[in-house]
Amino acid sequence: MSGTVVVVGGTTFDLFASGLPGLPRIDDVGDEFTARSLVHLPSAPTPSVGGNAGNAAFVAARLAGRTVRLVTALGKDLFGNWLREQFGEVGVELTVLPPVETSVNVVATD
Repeated sequence: MSGTVVVVGGTTFDLFASGLPGLPRIDDVGDEFTARSLVHLPSAPTPSVGGNAGNAAFVAARLAGRTVRLVTALGKDLFGNWLREQFGEVGVELTVLPPVETSVNVVATD
């Protein structure tokens, strides 16, 4: 197969925190930094490519024998740099629109 697949849309940095024993609790006095407000995870969080367009481009590049170009917004920050690296590893060509920062989702599960 030949040709280029072009994907346009949103990309996010997703961080999955699994094994969450419970949600943090804030004291009645509003102190958010107490023993009850801290939750420790049993394992390190897992970063992942996210967003509809980001996921589609990433998966298409891994499955298709075609060039995949992603037109999306990424910041020049830690999360945007990590996403650029992930896309580069699977051969996604990027056209990046310059937002202030990269969109981040934190997903906590029990």
